[in-house]
Amino acid sequence: MQKLYAESREEEGTAETKAETAAKKVVNCRKALEDAEKEEKDANDELNDKKKMRKIIQKRALFVGSAAMKEDNSELGTFSYIKNFRKSN
Repeated sequence: MQKLYAESREEEGTAETKAETAAKKVVNCRKALEDAEKEEKDANDELNDKKKMRKIIQKRALFVGSAAMKEDNSELGTFSYIKNFRKSN
């Protein structure tokens, strides 16, 4: 009877160790998942910031470019320039 009790106590100890190990794995996996989710959120936030900055730069470049084109071609809109251009051709 004593031997049977000792064996069952040993099996219980083994099962308890397995349960504790599994619980530690769950905690570690949850922590890893939380870290990965935070990393994903940070990466998406950075991506959105970069997209916003690119759009701002694109709008500014378009504005500056169109302003420069208007300045360079300002004489094209005058009637005298068109009249002179036609005479020279």
